Amino acid sequence: MGGTKLSATQRGGYSDALGKEPEFDAQPQSLEEISEATRWADDAGKAVIPWGGGGGQSYGYAPTRADILLDLTRLNRILAVEPGDLTITVEAGATLASVQSVLASHGQFLPISVKDADRATIGGILATAADSAVRDWVIGMTVIDALGRIVKGGGKVVKNVTGYDIPKMHLGALGTLGILAEVTFKVAPIPEAQYSLYFGSPNATFLRLLHQQTQPSTSVLTQTSETNVLTVTYTGLREVVADEGEKAIKIARENGVVQVEAASSPTDSTADVALAARITGLPDSVPVRHESLWKMGLWETVETLPMAGATTVFFRNTGNFSEGMNALLRWAEANQATFAVLNAPFSLRQGDFPLWRPLPPSLPLMRRLKQALDPKATLNPGRFIDRI
Repeated sequence: MGGTKLSATQRGGYSDALGKEPEFDAQPQSLEEISEATRWADDAGKAVIPWGGGGGQSYGYAPTRADILLDLTRLNRILAVEPGDLTITVEAGATLASVQSVLASHGQFLPISVKDADRATIGGILATAADSAVRDWVIGMTVIDALGRIVKGGGKVVKNVTGYDIPKMHLGALGTLGILAEVTFKVAPIPEAQYSLYFGSPNATFLRLLHQQTQPSTSVLTQTSETNVLTVTYTGLREVVADEGEKAIKIARENGVVQVEAASSPTDSTADVALAARITGLPDSVPVRHESLWKMGLWETVETLPMAGATTVFFRNTGNFSEGMNALLRWAEANQATFAVLNAPFSLRQGDFPLWRPLPPSLPLMRRLKQALDPKATLNPGRFIDRI
């Protein structure tokens, strides 16, 4: 295979995510080595599993075949930083923390956030769409298709968006259409100030007025057995942030909502959950859908993003999730809601329970894309929606 080292897997530890230990292990360090390994696998009828930090491997169905583990963590260089153009180009194996560190030295940052940024790779974040905002910051991408061809889309400057559909197609596709190798992002200046406020047991009127009359950067409603807190954060110019914070406190007082002490981050409180699902597309108001899910009594934590209209439920780690998953399915069907299981143990991912519901109207197109780009099902076979 030329310069690509493809050897029998020695490290082990992959069966929890894949159901078996891969036959071979490759650690490419260039586009050409990824291309060579993928082309060889496609010709040999072997399935390729792209692997970054490993944190997103519990998302999606278990692959139907897992012959070659393509470890991309050595493909981790920062290729170009253009502070004047507000762009950065990186390899897919670079961690988010390393990218943010480089950008910080220029007074800039990539406005996305994921758990375990020291481990999460750029390729994994894009393949799983771990932060839904990431699609707004990608302007260019290089991928390797199942035939080993190097395909570029988009550009390296913000005004050049030629071929932008190629990056969009790969976001959230779990590496089933191509192996993400290089990405160019637009970035933003680090805000001058940041101000976070915490409000206990927020009511519907408060939430509506808060988001109508102020412009938070983020707001998260988190409910556990001990707390029910809205965390709202404002970022920007110091004077603007201070003014927004004062408005938020005034709205809270006028609507009987109490400001509380700093709460733990939702990502901290749910760091070790074994199973989580996100629900979207609900017609109800935020408090109604949030409370109706919480009152089912099956979740450790319910987390709602009011501005995004999305709620995530983190299951109690009882070791048997069938009751909760069936209840979630019934609830989603009764409320015409969409859900996706974000992480699950292998036993659930290989079973018959739907990890995405309902199936999207675009499913026939998605199947045609998979057939056209990966006719032998070489890349992460069976991993995506409806086991594409």
